Amino acid sequence: MPLEPLSTDHDDGLWEASRPPEVWTWVSEQPATRDSFGRYLDAARAATAARTEFAFATVSQIGIAYPDSPLSKSAGTVPAV
Repeated sequence: MPLEPLSTDHDDGLWEASRPPEVWTWVSEQPATRDSFGRYLDAARAATAARTEFAFATVSQIGIAYPDSPLSKSAGTVPAV
């Protein structure tokens, strides 16, 4: 699955993909509302702009790689080196 820099274009799909609680198993912050989730994504984009981490979305094309999986619309961050 391709990785794309996290943009506001990903917000709606990521919100939907983030609803199952198991998505947040290994994440300390667990935004429960759309507003808090938006702030969470904005903070990730700000950290990317500051080059302290790199926020990305994994994107699958419908019909190619597990389109029903929550992981097909997930986002993550990795520390900047």
